[in-house]
Amino acid sequence: MNPAVSGGWVGVLAYVVGIAVTFAALGAGVIVVTRRRFAE
Repeated sequence: MNPAVSGGWVGVLAYVVGIAVTFAALGAGVIVVTRRRFAE
């Protein structure tokens, strides 16, 4: 479903926030792995 159709700007905002949180989590995971590799 298209969030713009289902919830208007609220749906779009929730969709964008969800993507941002996903990328933030992936970025944090990469940082943790990188630090572990350098720590060894």
